[in-house]
Amino acid sequence: MACACAQERVFLGLDYGATFTLDQQNRVKLLEPDDEEEGMNVVRYTKLEMMLSEPGWFNTAPDFEEIQHWVRDHWRSSGIRVLGAEFFGVALSSLVDMAMDSLGEPDYDKKSIVATVTFPFLSDTTRQAIKLGVACENITSRCEWIRAATESTAALVGLLHMSPEYAWTPLQRQESIIVADCGGLTLDMTVFRCLLPGEDKAAMPVTANCSILGGGAWLDRNYERLIDQKVGQLMASRHDIDPADAKARLIHAWHYNIKTQRFARLGDEISFDVAGSRVIIQRAELDGIFMPECLKIANQILALRDHELGQGEGRQLNRVFITGGLGCSSIVRNLVQRRLGTGLSLEFNESRQNELWNAVAIGGAFFHDGSIPVFRNSEPV
Repeated sequence: MACACAQERVFLGLDYGATFTLDQQNRVKLLEPDDEEEGMNVVRYTKLEMMLSEPGWFNTAPDFEEIQHWVRDHWRSSGIRVLGAEFFGVALSSLVDMAMDSLGEPDYDKKSIVATVTFPFLSDTTRQAIKLGVACENITSRCEWIRAATESTAALVGLLHMSPEYAWTPLQRQESIIVADCGGLTLDMTVFRCLLPGEDKAAMPVTANCSILGGGAWLDRNYERLIDQKVGQLMASRHDIDPADAKARLIHAWHYNIKTQRFARLGDEISFDVAGSRVIIQRAELDGIFMPECLKIANQILALRDHELGQGEGRQLNRVFITGGLGCSSIVRNLVQRRLGTGLSLEFNESRQNELWNAVAIGGAFFHDGSIPVFRNSEPV
């Protein structure tokens, strides 16, 4: 996602997301929550391809080999282009163009642009990839200053600007908070503390953080597994149905009729008509799709909470702020809260759901604001 804020300078927040459309000129358009871009060339998992090139970053994940196969082989065989790190600079350049176009002043003086690029983690490898992408696409000729930031830190900045009544309150009470940015590919979580009276520090202390594989792509994989079973059952009784067409219809239903709904509205089952036959998805089957990722989110939140409380400093940690596309799903929030129990509350401002989808990009645009005491890299990209 890309967000632009025009003041004396133009401040850009460049959240390198996971789902794009690519036009004939190799320019990128990011998909918004409600976009339906049927028939367009969707470029997915570029960010994950970069992560796969990071030695040892997530090799310990139980489903590493399976995910690697699913991303690199299955999606390519489906005709969807999966581009690696070489596409990074193209996408960043397009994000700059998109943000400037959104201002209505694409010819804004190049020396007035200050950009922040976000990524789940900032290792030497990812920093180098960002530098190479910026250099290859000549982004530096249009930007006065380019920073890099972790996604959860940018999400906190976005929250403090969009919903100060939610995010500042516990910090002002000297409570610790967890910011969990849950997107399509990674679950990025950080424990933040507010500065205590008399503490002489330049940034809000970070006591623990993590960036683990998981999110919307994993839900898509879980649903696809179920749909393969459903189509197989359908073909056993109907030999006149095109299995590829049947699967495409059910995949479409997932993206535009299931994921966006509240759990209560889904009822005990959902049925779809496929060439005159009724395909039924039971509530228990939906639980099976969502629950693994929700448990992954909740268990990591609980682990961070226990680590913070175990420091023995008497701070409270009662609130979790969840952002990102997956974090905006009422189904996900419901299941995560169920696992967390009553000791931790997921804070979510329903009236600002679209902004929370883009909290990282918005936080990147406001990353220059020195009144928010978060860690900033002193060196430009």
